[in-house]
Amino acid sequence: MSPQREQIRSVWELALGHGNLTGDESFFAVGGHSLLAAQVTARINRVAPARIAVRDLFDHSTVTSLAAPIASRTV
Repeated sequence: MSPQREQIRSVWELALGHGNLTGDESFFAVGGHSLLAAQVTARINRVAPARIAVRDLFDHSTVTSLAAPIASRTV
């Protein structure tokens, strides 16, 4: 798993109270909701090398798919 994916997965597991996410689960299917999405986005922005918006989490609702916009915005 790439460093970006690992960071995202770690943030999600902490926020959702789940362990052992594979990266292919939808954030919303495993208990995520809009308020939690805002919190998760803020946490990811503290640890990731690029900033994302809450909308990115709605558009890319798996760890694997959310890693792509982060990687593309990293200098």
